[in-house]
Amino acid sequence: MTVFARDETLFAQGDASKNIMYIQKRRGEDFRGLQNSKEAVVGMLGPGDFIGEGGLAGQSLRMATATAMAP
Repeated sequence: MTVFARDETLFAQGDASKNIMYIQKRRGEDFRGLQNSKEAVVGMLGPGDFIGEGGLAGQSLRMATATAMAP
């Protein structure tokens, strides 16, 4: 199990899609998509959710950045 600190990056847009993560504790992982140098929250996740599953669909690179909203 990996523990992330608040505001720590889980993965960044453009990183290789080499894993999928399952959120066990704490509410609120934050997807932030970058477009035209702007940042937008496009989803919030919590316990029981998967994150980074794009690799299963054939995406070789991450399409968004995900950060922890809570430790």
